Amino acid sequence: MDDNRAIYLVDQSATTFALPIIDDGELRRARAGDCFITAMPRGHHGSFSSTIRLDAPVVSEERIEVDQTNESFVLNNTWIIKWNMTVGSHRTLTKERRLSAHNYPHTPAHFGHITWTSPDNSEHLLAGVQEFLPGSVDGWTWCVAHAMENHCETWPGALGEVVALMHNAFDGTTLAHGDLHVGQILNQGNSYFIIDFDGDPLGHTPESWLQDVVGMLCSFIHVAAVAEVKYHAAHNFSEWVRIVSDQFLETYLATRPWVSLPPRDQLLALMAHKEVTEMLYATTYLPEWTYAAEYGHAFVERLIGESQ
Repeated sequence: MDDNRAIYLVDQSATTFALPIIDDGELRRARAGDCFITAMPRGHHGSFSSTIRLDAPVVSEERIEVDQTNESFVLNNTWIIKWNMTVGSHRTLTKERRLSAHNYPHTPAHFGHITWTSPDNSEHLLAGVQEFLPGSVDGWTWCVAHAMENHCETWPGALGEVVALMHNAFDGTTLAHGDLHVGQILNQGNSYFIIDFDGDPLGHTPESWLQDVVGMLCSFIHVAAVAEVKYHAAHNFSEWVRIVSDQFLETYLATRPWVSLPPRDQLLALMAHKEVTEMLYATTYLPEWTYAAEYGHAFVERLIGESQ
């Protein structure tokens, strides 16, 4: 990059980690305030390349403190750069380019990527820059607030349309979000924006529109878990989840009338499998999420029992 900044690629246990590194007398991970992105101007730099185009110098950088497997920083209160801690798939780039080509309005504007071309000539995503949406709130905040207020009007249908329009843009391909849940949906006023198209962090589940729908249905249950277990809200969350899920699916299917869901027993089986992978994710990356995964597993098992 330059004299004191570089991207280190480290192979460990069949995984390649991408680390932005600063050398200021000793090697360390780049952190907020280093403005590491300024070390890599647009263009090709050996096996690395950048398509990032910003219309002003980067003068401020703040880390986003949320639970995630990657690192994100707000630049100039205008853009967000997300660094993938493990080398990302080219599919992320393909998804974002597809949505842009179809003028999909429900994802923040993109300002380019940093990629690495591996020895086998494959392109891999290291970082991406998107529009920063001032005042936007992530789903684990806004949706949990709705659950605690027992609010289930209008917004589930809006989410169903936003997700359906994304899948419409992906029609004719094998693309899907790959890790869709309410936490990947920002709320800004009356608008919703889908983010983070990196796919399943465990890499266990093939991507499809149906798996995205399953992810949303399970995440409504996890929202109930946060509201009930973490914040001790006292509502009938079984009923809240049912109403929200039904409204989401009704609008989703109305927006994509050429698709249909599998029979209920098969849908519940997919949800049960999703809850198993949620437990594995919590064990691997986020132990403090275990309570929500356990809640979700028990919730789906109860639904299965009731449907028999």
